[in-house]
Parts: sequence; C-alpha cells; structure tokens
Amino acid sequence: AKYVLTVIGRNSPGEGCFKHMSRFLITLIALLSMLVSPTQARERGYISASLGYSAESFSWNTAGDQNGENPNVEKEFSVDDLKASTLFLNIRDKNNFGVVGVFEGSYSNYQSGDGEEFEYASDDRTDAYYQRQADIHGQGFSNSIGFGAEMLFAERRFSVTPLLGYMINRQRYDMSDGVQVVSVAPSTTPLGSIDDLESRYEARWQGGWIGVDMAYTWAARFSLSGKIRYYDLRYSAEADWDEQWDVQNHSSRI
Repeated sequence: AKYVLTVIGRNSPGEGCFKHMSRFLITLIALLSMLVSPTQARERGYISASLGYSAESFSWNTAGDQNGENPNVEKEFSVDDLKASTLFLNIRDKNNFGVVGVFEGSYSNYQSGDGEEFEYASDDRTDAYYQRQADIHGQGFSNSIGFGAEMLFAERRFSVTPLLGYMINRQRYDMSDGVQVVSVAPSTTPLGSIDDLESRYEARWQGGWIGVDMAYTWAARFSLSGKIRYYDLRYSAEADWDEQWDVQNHSSRI
C-alpha cells in the first residue's frame, strides 16, 4: 500500500505576479510499504509502477503589476474537484560504491473538474467585473532524477540516502462548455453559455531539489520507508484565452 501526502507552498495575494518568479514547493511524501521481496536497504535496485486516483483543488492569481499592486489580485484562475488518474514509475539503482540513482516519473489524465476565472478592479478580490465558469480536463507529467550515497546502520537494517536532483513538471488544462456569469465594464463579454469555448492553460515548473530516502527493516520481507523532498522551482506558463474580451484568441505568457 502507498500513501502520498503533498504540501505545496503558496504565495500571498500580494505576490501574485508570476513572471520571472522562483516558486518554492515543499513536498513531504509518506510511504508505507509491505514488501514481498528482499528489503530495499539490501537491494541493489528496483523498478516499480503503480496507478492512482485523485481529486484536487487549487488556484493561481496574478497582480496588476510586477510590484504585486494595482490591484494586488487582478486575475485569478481556480479549479475545484479536478479528478485525475495517474500512472507512477519509480526506478532506483545502486552501484558497488554505494552511489544511488533514482528516477521518479508520473503521467496524469485530468478527466473532469470545475474551473472559474475572475478579474478584479480593486484590491483583495473586490469589484469583480468578470467571472466565467467552465469544465476542466487535460493532462500532466512529472519527471525527476537524483543521485546520492547510501549509508547503512544498525547491522544494515537502517539505510539513509541523501540526494540531489532536478525535476520538470508540466500541466495542461483545457476549458470547454463555459458560462459567463459576470461581465460589467470594462469587460465586453456577453453573459450566458459559451458552447464553443476552447481555452487552454499550460504551466511548467522546473528546478533542483534536495532530499533524503530512509528505510528500516524489521523482518526478512517487511520494511518501513520514507522520503523527504524540498524543491526550489521556477514557474512559467502560457495561456490561449478563447472568447475573452481583452485577449481574445491570443496567447499570453507569465
């Protein structure tokens, strides 16, 4: 059985301008395994694949300028109850000198979710003049590679492996079947259904990470293992806003 807990650091509203911004994510992964093969602390390496299902909620926002002002939240994109099926692939190998290489990859198919776009004229998400709701679907993948040195303790029952690595994460969200809920000046988008909506949003995180893998064996075929990762990532994105009053059918980058 595998249990994954992810905690993602988030900027305050005044830090919503994403251009050239370095984002920090802290991910803590708790991994509890009942192994039916020799323990990881004694293995040279392994390959594992698994399937998972998730429901996610998140939001992104940008300020009116690069100082995080005018207003402090101008545009916001939020997604609720985004259902996804994910394939995970993990590879670990160790040479005769105790040098360890790890690869962690995943591919996600975002099947359905509820998305909302907002635009505000004043600080603190007030005076909304634009609000649109839409169905969300898409895909994403993450690739991470790292290297480190394994250290063994307690008669080789306990292993600690400090690691350094690099990660690339990409996500694409497609919006369809939209409904314009709020549209007042300066917005010129008419209210009502937008059946031919074809907007997309592509986000990319990439950067280095440090971490440590740990494993403890209490029987020949059973072990408890854990992983800690700290990521220092750079964020970039490209959006193709369809049927939007100020950037209709044009791409924008942040």
